[in-house]
Amino acid sequence: MTAVAPPAPAAPPPPPPPRPRLPLGLTPLHVGTIAVGIGVLAVFISLAINPIAGLLAVGVVVGLTVAAWAVWNPTVALCLLVAGEFCNLSGVFENRVPGVYMATLGLSLLATVAAVAREKYRSRIRRNWWQPLVLVIVYLISIVPSAIGSADPALTATALDDWVKNLVMLTVVLLLLQMSDRPWAFAIAAILPMSTICVMMALNEWVVGNGFTFGGFSTIASEAGADIAAARHSGPTADANYWGRFLLIGLPLAMALAHRAWKAKRRWPLLWWIGHSFLLFLGIYLTQSRGTLVAAGAAVVVWIIAVGPQMRRMALFLLPLSVLALALPGIGDRLLTLTEAFSGPSYAADQSLVERSNVADVAFTVFEKNPIFGTGPATFKTEIAEYAPLANTGSTGDITATHNLYLEILADTGIVGMAGWIVFVGGSILLAMRAVIRLAGARPDGGRDGRPTRALAAGSLAGLVGWSVASTFLHIAYPRILLLACAFAGTLYSIAFADRRLDRPFALAATRRAQRGFRFGLVATIATTIAAALVAGTLLTALSRTTYVAVTDMTLLPTSDPDNYPGYALGIRGRQDVLPTYAAVIQHGAPQPETTVSADPPRGVMSVRAVADTPEEAVARRDAVVRSAQTIVERQGLGAAFRTVIVDEKAPESTLEITTTIVRIVLIATIVEILVVISLSARLRREERRQGGFV
Repeated sequence: MTAVAPPAPAAPPPPPPPRPRLPLGLTPLHVGTIAVGIGVLAVFISLAINPIAGLLAVGVVVGLTVAAWAVWNPTVALCLLVAGEFCNLSGVFENRVPGVYMATLGLSLLATVAAVAREKYRSRIRRNWWQPLVLVIVYLISIVPSAIGSADPALTATALDDWVKNLVMLTVVLLLLQMSDRPWAFAIAAILPMSTICVMMALNEWVVGNGFTFGGFSTIASEAGADIAAARHSGPTADANYWGRFLLIGLPLAMALAHRAWKAKRRWPLLWWIGHSFLLFLGIYLTQSRGTLVAAGAAVVVWIIAVGPQMRRMALFLLPLSVLALALPGIGDRLLTLTEAFSGPSYAADQSLVERSNVADVAFTVFEKNPIFGTGPATFKTEIAEYAPLANTGSTGDITATHNLYLEILADTGIVGMAGWIVFVGGSILLAMRAVIRLAGARPDGGRDGRPTRALAAGSLAGLVGWSVASTFLHIAYPRILLLACAFAGTLYSIAFADRRLDRPFALAATRRAQRGFRFGLVATIATTIAAALVAGTLLTALSRTTYVAVTDMTLLPTSDPDNYPGYALGIRGRQDVLPTYAAVIQHGAPQPETTVSADPPRGVMSVRAVADTPEEAVARRDAVVRSAQTIVERQGLGAAFRTVIVDEKAPESTLEITTTIVRIVLIATIVEILVVISLSARLRREERRQGGFV
């Protein structure tokens, strides 16, 4: 009889996963004891001194606890720094608690040093973490020649000092992003404070009647503007346009978080992040900033295209809803006022657009006179008075900034500075694009370990594009927000190319498909742009009316002192109300068809501008007003103080008159043409997919 071997002993059960350790080895019992101690201390101080002192004591203890936690944990330090910047905490408390930014930056620097000293965090730093830093340094090197020859060394020195501080912040953020290894935490830390502020803005607008600032986080920039549907909310910043650029960076990130929840089939997180996306959209709406609205559309389109074909197909079905959104008050009608900048008479246009257009002419004149190195970083505000007469443009009002980042760079730092800026921002956009393509093979829900997804990289790319588009309508301001966005794009790039899991065959196949799709999209975009330009140019040429413009510049001299022209010509510029008053009187007293009299106090002149179908008729209309100007002034009892004098008389010039109606027709036709090209491109993509080509 054969003996049966006894069964092998059962394997011992696997040990339970280690419990997460608290900082400094604390246990929950320790934490509870500390919390009870803080409560007892607060009660004692409240009874012994007063309740305010008790609250302050609790605040100090909690603040020190959070600071210690931030130094110990790089993720906490990163979130504090990012959240503080995206809600402009230092700006809000600048006059009450100065030094908030430097304190936060110092805390983050300590956290960075503490994390680098530990192997656990130091090993997470990838080799390409420094690339955004190099891009910024290239830009700063490009403006050094301009800074050396600056027209205002003091202003330039201040601007360079700020950039050096920003360079330190960028280095700290890049290292914290690497060592925390939680890219989604960056997105959440940026979105939550902004969406909270958007709730405050909505309450301010529709509940408390714009009478409460919520501690400075919900301010009103203005309640005036062409076709605005609400007060212009600027959040925690000084201007609604500035706040709009904050929201443009956060909006695609919120959409990426919603996309991750959708792919993970998690209903409540999906609803949560859709709600935050809606709040950021609402915040953009409440800025009533035309540039922000245009840039938001561009950012959303870029995000949809970059996320992948499934999202693009869904967007085509939702396209009618976006068209309906243009019919909402404060969106479509507000955007159409942009056409007034280049159509119709300037006196009938939105004066903010007219003044910005005039400032742009001055900035371009500064660039023409100093094309290589400009006049020096941050010097345009001091040079506008000198170059405005050379630009031969209209009034600039109280505006001293270009309201166009690219004209500002050209005026301040010339072609060399613009080349450096293209390397900086263009390089950051390129890093984000490469991250999008590389992450095409990643899990769309990010997996359990919170890896970045293609949607998150697309959010980074869309934020940078939206910020750049909005900067067509705004000068540089709050550059740290841009640096944070560039740091995030660079980090996603380094994470994507360091992840060996994306080198698996199926992931590489997805990356190759994304590369082919990108090339196809690039060709389709170029073709669409050329076709749209041809359609718009043809319609403008066919519908526009060729006219002739004759202009005469006049000024005012004191009647009692006719010989003191140079001295008084300088003085009249400082009297902001005199020239507009006389121009209005002359305009009313000598009405001529298509003839205007506009004052330009900075130049010290009144311009009589006549438009007609022939040069002779334009000159006749202009001269009729000029000849009667002094008589009209005397008839109104103003001749005893001033008399009108001709300064410059220009020969008539031909131009194409483009009315607002023509512009709207061209816009509608161009949009229809773009939609047709997109439909044809989509059909071509489907055919290529069936044949195994582009995907």
